[in-house]
Amino acid sequence: MKNETLLLSFSKLFGILALVLWGFSLAGSTFSPDTENILKPPLLLFVLAVASLCMGSAFLWKMRTPQTRLLCLYTFIMLIMLWLSPVILQSSPVSAQWTYGIYYPNTQFISQTGGIDPAAYTFHNWPGFFILDYSLSAASGTSCLDFLAFYGPFLMQILMFVPLYCLFKNIIPNPNHRFAAIWVFYLANWVAQIYFVPQGVGVFFLICLLALITSPGFSLAQGNAVSHRVVVILVLAALTVTHLLTSVAALLCVAALILSRLVKGFNLGILAVVMVGCWTIYGAATQFDSQLPEFVNRAFELENLFQFSSAGSGGEAGAAFLQISQVRFIFSGLFAGLAVLGVLLSLKYRHRFDFPLLALEGVAAVILCSMLYGSEFWTRAFLFSLVPIAYFTVKLLRNRLSTLIMVAVLLVAIPGHLLAHYGAVSDMVSRFDVSAWQYLENYTQRGYISGGISYIKPDYLNLSLKKLSWQDGLLVGQDYTGRYPQYLQIGKSTDVDWVYYYGDSQYVPALETVLEDSPGYGLIYQNREMNIYFNQGAN
Repeated sequence: MKNETLLLSFSKLFGILALVLWGFSLAGSTFSPDTENILKPPLLLFVLAVASLCMGSAFLWKMRTPQTRLLCLYTFIMLIMLWLSPVILQSSPVSAQWTYGIYYPNTQFISQTGGIDPAAYTFHNWPGFFILDYSLSAASGTSCLDFLAFYGPFLMQILMFVPLYCLFKNIIPNPNHRFAAIWVFYLANWVAQIYFVPQGVGVFFLICLLALITSPGFSLAQGNAVSHRVVVILVLAALTVTHLLTSVAALLCVAALILSRLVKGFNLGILAVVMVGCWTIYGAATQFDSQLPEFVNRAFELENLFQFSSAGSGGEAGAAFLQISQVRFIFSGLFAGLAVLGVLLSLKYRHRFDFPLLALEGVAAVILCSMLYGSEFWTRAFLFSLVPIAYFTVKLLRNRLSTLIMVAVLLVAIPGHLLAHYGAVSDMVSRFDVSAWQYLENYTQRGYISGGISYIKPDYLNLSLKKLSWQDGLLVGQDYTGRYPQYLQIGKSTDVDWVYYYGDSQYVPALETVLEDSPGYGLIYQNREMNIYFNQGAN
């Protein structure tokens, strides 16, 4: 009893310390973790704040009496720290540029026409997310774009917490250990996909499905209860129209759970095959026709499996790009190592969910080897490994030595998470980049776009600056025909991207100097960090 009281007192002390340190860390002017400043104030204070909160939680994990309320509070604070701090410090979540440049145009078309166009908008082959996005705006009576771009990622973590807790409640007997698994899940996740984006919503539905399948009521009724069937149909339907890869992963997860005998019979598997297969062939016919030959050509080409970086497409790369790639692989390896130790411990501490969770890890391996997502296969496979990794890692809490190892790795992983998640500076956009994007959205109708936030929309074509060269006083490339006006977004973020990817700090300043003196381009927009240069084109 004294030990329990002591652990609880230490936990509260570290919790208070975490809040104090976090408050001081917010005195910084920006949130931009990199290898040079990660262990310097104010980021060092931020790392110590999260580490203190982790220690406070670890004391509770080891207590025999359930501490659900306090652990829930600590988890909520952790989510605020890791996902709201960039917004508080006037930076942006990693997904903000995709929200503006890629996802918004898809939602805008639905808003303007009331329908979808899979031929012109590739993402409309799986329109579930965009219909949801449009519905939120319609219900609120105003555009939710800016709010979802900056606060959507944090809200997705809160939303994900609900089915995630239900899942771990079903498969992890110890109430305190369930929150340890949640910590591992969130801390290990550096893949910027569990945001308010199509795959993020898809993963939410997938975890809802897993939570339902592993529930005691589902097992008792063997999935034959009418309520279970209705919920499964609704979740699978929502999933299949939201994201291709996640729906395929859901199908493979159902197959894995049937093979592991957690799910009895084949009814659920047949239902998943029918829904995923029919939508892929008929509902997403445009994407199916265009992408199937490409996928068949690269599927299971294992000689390409060990490409060093999943973020690049080969060729030259800057030192910063390679450095973050190395951090991501090492960081992922740390958690994979913890999971392997947990698997070994499961030989001693057996549980009926061990084999089914190992089977789910097999699904991630199939996703990895299939290379369904091309150069991103490593990141997507790691995303689907998070639940098995979290499950097996918390087995280390069963004895003292392995607990020390686990907590030590989690503490080391905190700066690793910041670097792996936020260290790719090209993924971050400033409010000035957003302002430039808004100018293009409000005052242009078509054009070639280079630099800044991407603009994926019919009558707009993104041209990489890397592929452009000077010809007759214009920056042109293979896809440039001159039929549209050309807009070059040149500024701080363009320079940062160029240094990050190519290691060249001279190109963008020199380019801007040439553009300022070029008779072919005029400056039509300017803010503190971004300029837009304009060429009329043939029309």
